[in-house]
Parts: sequence; C-alpha cells; structure tokens
Amino acid sequence: MTKIGYLAALEQYQPPIALEHAKHAKRAGFDAIWATDHFHPWVHSGASAGFAWTWIASAAAQVQDISFGTAVSSPLGRYHPGLIAQGFSTLSQLYPGRIVLGLGTGEAINEIPLGYEFPDFRERHARMEESLKIIRGLWDGKTLSSSGKYYPMKKARLYTKPTGKIPIYVAASGVKSAELVGKYAEGLMTVSKLGVEPGPYLSMMMGAVKAGAKKAGRDPALIDKSTLIKVSYDEDYDRALKACRFWATTLIPWPIKTLMGDPVDVESMARLISDDAIKAYFVVSNDPEEHLKKLKELVSAGYTNLIVHSTSPDQGKMTEVYGTKVIPHLRAD
Repeated sequence: MTKIGYLAALEQYQPPIALEHAKHAKRAGFDAIWATDHFHPWVHSGASAGFAWTWIASAAAQVQDISFGTAVSSPLGRYHPGLIAQGFSTLSQLYPGRIVLGLGTGEAINEIPLGYEFPDFRERHARMEESLKIIRGLWDGKTLSSSGKYYPMKKARLYTKPTGKIPIYVAASGVKSAELVGKYAEGLMTVSKLGVEPGPYLSMMMGAVKAGAKKAGRDPALIDKSTLIKVSYDEDYDRALKACRFWATTLIPWPIKTLMGDPVDVESMARLISDDAIKAYFVVSNDPEEHLKKLKELVSAGYTNLIVHSTSPDQGKMTEVYGTKVIPHLRAD
C-alpha cells in the first residue's frame, strides 16, 4: 500500500504551530511526519528555524501512533555522525518503531553561519559514506576506533542503543548518492519535479540503487522509494498560488542555492522566480481531483512513499481535504 507522509516545514512555521499541523495531519490519515532540519531557513522574511530533533522529541510524545523522521539531517560540520547516531538512538528508545533518520549531503545554510567550510560535492559524498558506516556501526553495538579521513574515532561506543532497527532514508538527486542508498539505506528520497517524467527518472535512480545494493549483497526490492512533492490547495486558486511564493527559493538552481549561506541573499534571488515556474513545479490547484491525479502519477511511476510538502495558506483545510478526498482514493488504487 502506498504510504503518504506530511512535511512539517520548520523554516516557515514556529514549532508550536508546526505541532498543530502535525496533529491535523495525523487526524487526516497521513502515515508519517517528516521535519525539515536546517540551522538557517531558505527565506529571511517571516521565517522560522526550529531545531528538528527537539521538535520531533516533543511532537512524537503528543502525536502518537505515527512515525517521525528528518528530511533531512546532514553529517558535515554541524553534525558529527556519532552525534546523529546517539540522538536518533535516544529517540528510538523513547518512541520504539516510530523513528526514521533522513540524511542528505547538506547545504551551506547549515554550515557557513556556524563557521564551517562548505565542501564540494565530492567531499560531501565521501563524508556521507563514512558517516553511514559510523552510524550503522554504533547502532550495531560496535566500539569504533578508526583513522577515518573525516571522522577519526577513538573507542567510540553508544551506551544508549536503539530499540529495534532505525530505517535510514538518503536524499539523492543523482546516481552517486543513489548508489549509497543501495549500499546502506532502507529508503531512497528524491524531490519530485513536475516538469520531469517521473518514470524514467526513477528508473535511472533505481539503476544506481541496484548497483549499490549488488556491491553490498543487499536486495534492492526491499528499498522504499520515496519522493517529496510540493502542493498548495485552497478554494481560492489565487490564494493557493500566492502561498507558494515563500518556497520559491526551492526553485533556485541547486548548484547556486547549495552554496548560499545567508537567507537574505537566497530570498533576494528567489524574487526572480516567476509564477509560471512555480505552477510548473508545484501542484497548485483548488480542485482535490487535480491533487489526486498528480499523486497517482507518482505512484504509477513506481514510488511507494509520497511526502507531501504543503505550501497551502491554510494547513488545517489542506489536511482535511486530503484526508477526505485524496488519501482514501490514493490508497484504494
């Protein structure tokens, strides 16, 4: 059965408001809550930047019987992989079977403001692989001593071990990261591009996942295929479109945006993004059938897990509509 998650956008909403949104999503029938994890947000004006791990710890206590994960945390300077392993092991003890770790290769907005360098992709990719080995090793109860290139360890061990297995999802936009999914992760996480045919794109990514799985002796059929899709619903179409403007920053070309550390600069560049570009990459509609149609296209392409990032002006209204007119029909098929 297709899983459908809700993204708690901590860059846009302060933590108590995001908590209310999570409660709405749970009542509507979403399967999981995914929290964005950034030190600086993508926008300067009217933004938020709550700490995802703290928020998850609080939200999971109040919104029960649903899983929580990050979309995504990045093991670079801000987060040592040993700290990630400890943090999520602790969460799993508190909420057994409900914690998921989403990892990505990172953005400058998380590193530069704290005084860290933001390395090129080659180094970030190497750091990710080293981090995955460390996190898995610590979770498996190993004592790690190694002269790793980026994270040397000296008799490091966890004294609070995970309760059960914590699934790892790795965000990937290209084949190199997708190969790491096959070698180490339980799930692939991509970002849906409405202007790109989802089937061929997923096929390309899964080819790399399978190659990585083969090297590690793993079964790629067991790897979840998730994708994040931005949507905006309101009965007033113009209101729905206007509400997307906050997230126009996500349409800045990735090689440029990834290197920008100041939300003021990112926001300024986003003013160049047209409404037509937003319409092309977001599901913007006052018709629930249109939302259902777009999500069905992703399921037909082979995705098994959809993560909905709602930029809607009224999150309560959006989750109610999805709960009555989208999610039941998506699962029925």
